[in-house]
Amino acid sequence: MLIHVTITERSNDYDKPSSVATNITADFEERTADAYFVLFSKILAHAGFDKAEIMHAAASFVFNDSTNPKLLKQIAVEHDLLLAENLYQSK
Repeated sequence: MLIHVTITERSNDYDKPSSVATNITADFEERTADAYFVLFSKILAHAGFDKAEIMHAAASFVFNDSTNPKLLKQIAVEHDLLLAENLYQSK
C-alpha cells in the first residue's frame, strides 16, 4: 500500500514562491499503528514541530484521563515505564 501526502504552503510574501508543495510518500508493507505514527511524525516535523513536541503529543494521546487504566498499565509494562501511581511503591 502506498500513501502519498502533499503539503502545500501558500505565501503572500513577494520574496517567496506563491506556492510550495512537499510530497511525502510511504510504502506500507505492514499497516501498523507504528508505521502510521512514523509517517505522521514526518508530516508534523515538516509543519515545524520538533521531536520533543511530537513526543509530548504522542504521550498525551496515550496517557490521558480517558484511557482505560488497565490498558495504560499493560502499555507501561510492555515499554518498561513506571506510572506515577507506582512511583513510591518501587522504593
